[in-house]
Amino acid sequence: MGEIGMARIEGIETIGDIVRHHGRLHPHKIALIFQGERIDYQSLDARSNQIAHALLAAGIKPGQRIAHFGKNSADYFALVFAAAKIGAVLVGINWRLSPAEARYILIDSESRLLFSDRDMPPLLEADDQADNEPCRSILIGAGDESGLMAFYRPHAKSDPQIAVDDDAVLYQMYTSGTTGHPKGAEITHKGVLLPRQMDDLIDAREWHRWTGDEVQLVQAPVFHLTGNVWAMIGLYVGATLVVHRDFDMDRIFDDIEREKISHAIFVPAMLMAMVQHPRAKTTDYQSLVAIYYGASPIPLDLLRHALSLFQSDFIQLYGMTEISGSATYLPAADHDPSGDNPRMRSAGKPFPWARIKIIDELGQSLPPHQVGEVLIKTDTVMRGYWKRPDATQAVLSDGWFHTGDAGLLDEDGYLYIHDRIKDMIISGGENIYPARWKAAFLPIPAFAMWQ
Repeated sequence: MGEIGMARIEGIETIGDIVRHHGRLHPHKIALIFQGERIDYQSLDARSNQIAHALLAAGIKPGQRIAHFGKNSADYFALVFAAAKIGAVLVGINWRLSPAEARYILIDSESRLLFSDRDMPPLLEADDQADNEPCRSILIGAGDESGLMAFYRPHAKSDPQIAVDDDAVLYQMYTSGTTGHPKGAEITHKGVLLPRQMDDLIDAREWHRWTGDEVQLVQAPVFHLTGNVWAMIGLYVGATLVVHRDFDMDRIFDDIEREKISHAIFVPAMLMAMVQHPRAKTTDYQSLVAIYYGASPIPLDLLRHALSLFQSDFIQLYGMTEISGSATYLPAADHDPSGDNPRMRSAGKPFPWARIKIIDELGQSLPPHQVGEVLIKTDTVMRGYWKRPDATQAVLSDGWFHTGDAGLLDEDGYLYIHDRIKDMIISGGENIYPARWKAAFLPIPAFAMWQ
């Protein structure tokens, strides 16, 4: 597709505009590959329009919630764009939770529709239907009259033509927290799109210029914001997404060769499992351009092993749901497979859209190399926690988000994460961070897979 780059694309102001834009300019470019089906941008745009009209016919209004309870699929992304086009809010429900925990999220979010995989446990109970605002369940991947296809098929493929502001909430993603029930972080269109529109401010030597020619693996679960933001990076520039329902190493090795995957994102436990897989040494990785990683500390031995094996650029990302993704990145140039660059132990430096400071217990800013709480300020920060004003106020102060992470900055602005502030143990006058124990145990296969 040429040098589109990841600067601002004229005409893309909300998430729904992504498929409108590429559906018009690159109609036959493949947007999604899922279980043998290849869906071009024109078809994805049309399908999302049909679902949008179906949502409107079902009484969904701007700002109302619809929930998704299932694994990754092409239909999920059509649902995202449909919600985006009418100003609805998509609630992600973690399918790894117990039914009771998942049902809590469904009820707390006040979702009016539940889109659920056929193999997921039912979340709706008879008492729910007696509520003033009953929730209807629609199956994904079902061809019968209760399925998603039957839900949208009768409706027009034309655009619903509903004005949606970029500050409107698109995602409501629940954070587990360490105490109490999970909280729904409200993420806006702007929060997801702003980084895409500012990536041209990053030194090209440190950050890949996405062009639209990428083939991007999406196996990160979409009930987390990471899976969604990662997918939107590629879709924004018109790339092709190879969507996997979940983490399947054999399928990943197959598609690296078959689909020529160029970009992927993994957590360290996934990388650990992959480098130990029998196919790791026999797979052709020539198509791989960059592997992004994050979400937990990575042992240096594992990072060096992965750098040597995959022979691609590695870029670390650090962030969280409440700031709509990443705040820092560790450039490929700071990854040294043969040496011991101390920056490989860091979470990198701030993106142009983020500011970071470290504070002590009294809220005072700390100088370099002193550990305190990590605070982040960015225009991508969440609107707040759904119906939790006190919880929102507790973490947002004068635009600064309190991460709860303990860390320090060096003299060059690189961030080093130690642990969670609340998890710190004081023993014999020393601060002990459990994350260091976790990093030590990660090379043990049973522990890695448990993670």
